[in-house]
Amino acid sequence: DTKKKLGPVANSVKFIKINEIEYGKNKDFIETNKIKDKVIITLGSNGAEYRDTQFAVPKVEIRDVAGAGDSFIAGLATKYVYTKDIIKGINFANQCATKVIQKRGVSTI
Repeated sequence: DTKKKLGPVANSVKFIKINEIEYGKNKDFIETNKIKDKVIITLGSNGAEYRDTQFAVPKVEIRDVAGAGDSFIAGLATKYVYTKDIIKGINFANQCATKVIQKRGVSTI
């Protein structure tokens, strides 16, 4: 998960979680280095995308998006560590972020 420009270290990691804005800023690097297969893009109310597959989230009342990205990455890492299945990780991460945005302020789940 990064707020910075991707660099050479991106070639040695298993997965990269970025949002749409970060993806736009790093698209040339991602394409040049052929690392799109390890990029997970969070899409806000549209869920996430991985390997050209979109993982939708249910429409819910959004009260506050604070902490949604942190909850996503925490859920993703936790589920992946236990299952070694990135798809299960993304689905769980979406569930975590969806719960958080329905609360006011930064919250835990």
